[in-house]
Amino acid sequence: MADSYDAMNSRRIYRNALPPEMIREEISKNRGKQFDPEITDVFLKLLDEKRVVLHNIRTQEITAPPEADHTINKFISEVVSTIKNQEDSKNYDFLTGLPMRSLGERLIAEFMQEHNGCLIFLDMDNLKKINDVYGHMAGDRALRNLGTLLSRYTANGIACRLGGDEFLLFLPDISAENVSKLTTRLFHHFHSIAEADPEIKDAALSAGLYMCTTSDTFADCYSKADKALYNVKQNGKNHFSFYHQISHSSSDSPGTARDLQQVADALRKSGSYAGALELNYRDFSRQYEYMQQLIIRSGSRCYLVMLTLEATSDTPAHIEEIEQTLSHMEQAIQNTIRRVDICTRYSSMQYLIILFQPVESQIPNIMERIFMQYYRKAKSTNFLPTYKYLSMAENNMDTNQK
Repeated sequence: MADSYDAMNSRRIYRNALPPEMIREEISKNRGKQFDPEITDVFLKLLDEKRVVLHNIRTQEITAPPEADHTINKFISEVVSTIKNQEDSKNYDFLTGLPMRSLGERLIAEFMQEHNGCLIFLDMDNLKKINDVYGHMAGDRALRNLGTLLSRYTANGIACRLGGDEFLLFLPDISAENVSKLTTRLFHHFHSIAEADPEIKDAALSAGLYMCTTSDTFADCYSKADKALYNVKQNGKNHFSFYHQISHSSSDSPGTARDLQQVADALRKSGSYAGALELNYRDFSRQYEYMQQLIIRSGSRCYLVMLTLEATSDTPAHIEEIEQTLSHMEQAIQNTIRRVDICTRYSSMQYLIILFQPVESQIPNIMERIFMQYYRKAKSTNFLPTYKYLSMAENNMDTNQK
């Protein structure tokens, strides 16, 4: 009892001394468990009467050698570091090894406050085609290869995965000329890797670049890099462009004019959209903006749903099991939602769905049908599907179902 009280009442490297009320509560809670009941009652009475006195009996103890202190401090440091790494690992993408959107954007925004540099919005082209033709294991292999390259090429900066086939990079203290050379090498390196693998040979890269300074805001730089990428996408993909290179000439210039037949073809192809998982995250966000405008103009009621596959075991699952789980969930979503609904893969184990004008009371039934299809196919019990949804017209969370 005395030893436990002394430990709780003393300052440690990893915490301050506990307050008296917390110490009393801890002792009382462990009466009959860690501590003898009778001794506990006597000690609590002495504690309440403020008759517990700590005497320093350590003056006669043998002083530990310096190397022992060093060993102890090193051990504590490693334990604290391990705990921090375990917490941080939740914010990293298991496929690419890169930070996920929330952590990555925060780190980049902080880095940009201290360094001038270049913000790069990068997109992997043809990922959906690879997934459709060769399966998601091939697509994930392409993503892993790209993640490895991005870690190498941004050794002095930061790279993160935004979701789907999109990545955000920041290269500090670099000139436009040098970032152009580095991006060219990255593109060529990835192209050579893709060419050597028949299943991912169609994978390519597109990127929008913006040279920024510490006085720029993250949101403004992000928007301009995104616009530069959009310009690349509209003009053939598989290359990169700086924001300042975007043509601002008249609408009838070759860079911005669109042949009517091309527009008609694009509209015709868009009409074959089959519903779920046809959009990458960036295209999904544009559809979200359009839906919000529709809600404002016509009073339509749409709902945004986030579906999450939560691990039920502390033991990491094998990559094959994860891939099979994702494949089963995507099939369940594809077979359940309507052509007017929209879905994308948001992160490694999450999906976003826009339900267009459903009866709100039917949303749990829609999600239940998705889950039932998933459970029919999935043999693993290591992942539990859950969801949350909110009305796009009212930013209020409506429900949370499992």
